Amino acid sequence: PPVALSAIVFPALLAPGDRDDRRVLVAREPWGTPAGPDVHLLSWGESASILASTTAFSGDASIAGVEVTPDGRFVLMGDNGMFSPTAGSVAVVEVAGDTLVARRTIAGLPDPVSIVAAPAGGTVLVASCMDGDALYILDRDDTQADAPFSLRGEVEYAGAGSSLPSVMVGIRRGSLAGRVL
Repeated sequence: PPVALSAIVFPALLAPGDRDDRRVLVAREPWGTPAGPDVHLLSWGESASILASTTAFSGDASIAGVEVTPDGRFVLMGDNGMFSPTAGSVAVVEVAGDTLVARRTIAGLPDPVSIVAAPAGGTVLVASCMDGDALYILDRDDTQADAPFSLRGEVEYAGAGSSLPSVMVGIRRGSLAGRVL
């Protein structure tokens, strides 16, 4: 019979961590673990097991957009919860070997529903479905260990805005690498 992976799964992301035998899972209470942590580092092989967990957001968060940087070092996730104390923010969690470290929460991003990292990992786009479908840019600075990402600001347009739906997809391979659909 099917096994319930989690009591609460957000747009679950099983993504490579910093090694091929690791995956990152964004979910609450996977495999019946205690409530609280929402980001988990899994050992990935014949049977998955949880190596480490951390809490990026409070229990009231509604995680909508999730992205792992191309180098597997950081997990970024948006809270678009209506009643969450961290609503309108993006959390940054570092994958450091066999541990996870919650680094910071970046506020000022209304309703972050989709997140895409550039192929080189130095820039991240965050889509908001409020404020006229705004796009926000986060910049990465590895010299700032506790705050490796910062908000550069909203993308400005010469003409009409983006008119984006709530989901973005980044192309990471081939001649179109770096494009976002």
